[in-house]
Amino acid sequence: MSDEFIWAEKYRPDTINDILLPAVVKKSLLEYVSADEIPHLLFISGAGRGKTTTAKALCNDIGAEYLYINASDTNGIEVLRTKIGGFAKTKSLYNNKPKIVILDEFDFATMNLQAALRSPMEEFSKNVRFIMTANDEYKIHDAIKSRCQLYNFNIDTPEIKKEMVIQVAKRMMEILKKENVQCSTDVIIELIKKLYPDIRRLINILQKFSYENNGVIDASVLQYESAGEELINLIIEKNWTESRKYCLDRNIVDVYKFLYSHLLPKLSGTTFASALLIIADYQFKAGTVTDPEIQMAACLMEIISIL
Repeated sequence: MSDEFIWAEKYRPDTINDILLPAVVKKSLLEYVSADEIPHLLFISGAGRGKTTTAKALCNDIGAEYLYINASDTNGIEVLRTKIGGFAKTKSLYNNKPKIVILDEFDFATMNLQAALRSPMEEFSKNVRFIMTANDEYKIHDAIKSRCQLYNFNIDTPEIKKEMVIQVAKRMMEILKKENVQCSTDVIIELIKKLYPDIRRLINILQKFSYENNGVIDASVLQYESAGEELINLIIEKNWTESRKYCLDRNIVDVYKFLYSHLLPKLSGTTFASALLIIADYQFKAGTVTDPEIQMAACLMEIISIL
């Protein structure tokens, strides 16, 4: 077993069979594994649904050499010349299979990089495939999407949710047993219903709560660390410093959909209208800004100023 301390990493699956995915998605991906080959792929979903894990697991299952790039950190056209170009031009040193470039959080890539990537995706297709992940499909250039097979993990029909709650509960109980944590299945199922589909956040809360409560998880975990209410209350209280810190501590940078879903229902009249326009404006700009943190902080400040 891994000696990794963080459970989300310690128990990160490394094969497609082990990943928590809707059956219809997993079946399709396993067909690529059986064929020992993949096309260019684009994985779309919210945070914590397994996009990055799935991309790496495909490489592992196929036995492909891969290059991982986090496009939220390295997102300019220079990365095409300095990293991707050299990797894509040569065949794999280990086998005759195409190499794979994983561009994680590709919705943070600049429009210049997305435009420039179109030609290499076709020119080097014999040597390399691209797997891209993104939270927001609308930030991905249509020309990129047309070159990829798109998989949207945001499948939340009642049937799929029921299927996934059972899968996730079984996996969480396995993790808790290995970590010698006491917890009832009923409590875990209720927590999953509350937090699904963000499985990563679910695992992090289970780890934190178990450490703070001497290896016992009881029903009080259901009221534990309600991120939505905490952040919204800080904003309504006009506490910009703590609301900004809250987002950074939890790595919440793309906060706009959250504000739309959770803050707006608490507002009314002209305040509601003004907040909606602010959120829409900042979300529109998010795909082109240099520093998402500053963008997020400015959005919070502007909303607080109208409350």
